[in-house]
Amino acid sequence: LRGMPASSCCAVTDDGRQFLFGGHVGTEVTNNLSELCKGENGHLQWRQVTAKGGEAPPRIAGASMVYDSAGDQFIVFGGWDVHFKCSNRLWAFLFKGERWTAPPVSGDLPCPRLGH
Repeated sequence: LRGMPASSCCAVTDDGRQFLFGGHVGTEVTNNLSELCKGENGHLQWRQVTAKGGEAPPRIAGASMVYDSAGDQFIVFGGWDVHFKCSNRLWAFLFKGERWTAPPVSGDLPCPRLGH
């Protein structure tokens, strides 16, 4: 963990695991995080997850994150990207193998969103 307070991160929990993703540190506009941290109930300990195969782009200011139990993954949608542009990108973190992927999407994409 970076050891500095961060704002505007995403959080999700499932079956005793908690994950924090992204956010912003300090006052510099370039301090956006793609950091992923994991905590487990009963252990009172957090660790930074180094995703295999690379990391998702940094996200700040209200990306949504939800747990998908059927796919054993969490999904991140939207938020501001590193250029402070509102995004409609979708990313998935697969628990098995602890890796990020950009899942295929079909149909019309929703408009870019943040703060949701």
